[in-house]
Amino acid sequence: MALQPTAEFTSLILVSILAAGVACAFVFDLVRRFAGQGAAVLGAGFLGFGVAFAAERSRDRASRLFLASIAYLPLLLGALALL
Repeated sequence: MALQPTAEFTSLILVSILAAGVACAFVFDLVRRFAGQGAAVLGAGFLGFGVAFAAERSRDRASRLFLASIAYLPLLLGALALL
């Protein structure tokens, strides 16, 4: 049960990296690499919060994971909008 958030975050990361690649299919290679790297960095950070929460289920970790989940998608959209 503790690995469930980690599996969900991993799938979210893979989908966001795939979306960055598909969205940039007809754009210059430099921009595509930037969006993919941005998605990877944001996803790794989000995954880190999920792993920390899975390791220690506390109110503080849950709060940090909640705030990270709120920040993740707008930041990812911002990285993709820079295309």
